[in-house]
Amino acid sequence: MNAEVVRYIQDIVVFLRLSRAVAGGVSANANIQFSRFAQLLALLHGIDYLTPSIVALAARKVFRHRIIVTPPGEDRSLQYGSDLHAISDVLADVTPDSILDGVLALEPPL
Repeated sequence: MNAEVVRYIQDIVVFLRLSRAVAGGVSANANIQFSRFAQLLALLHGIDYLTPSIVALAARKVFRHRIIVTPPGEDRSLQYGSDLHAISDVLADVTPDSILDGVLALEPPL
C-alpha cells in the first residue's frame, strides 16, 4: 500500500467517526475489515496494489450497513446550544448513502 492510500483510508474512517450524522461512530473492527476488504477487492480485480477507486468501493460495501443515522435529539451539537428544530431540519434527509457520498467527496490521492 502506498502511504497516500493509507492516509486516504484513515481520512475516510476519521470523517465517519467525527460526523455529526453518524451515531456512535465507526468501530475499530469495522476499520480493520475495511482495510482487509479493500486489499481483497484489489486482488479480485487482478491488481496487486490499492487504488482510491477500490478503496471507495470498499467503503461503500463495508460501511453502508454499519452507519446508524443520529436521531435529532442525540446530536452532539445540542451540547453547545443548538436548536432541536434546526438539527431536525439538517438531519431530515440524511441517509447512510448521503453520508458516504460526503466522505467520498474527499479528494483522493493521485
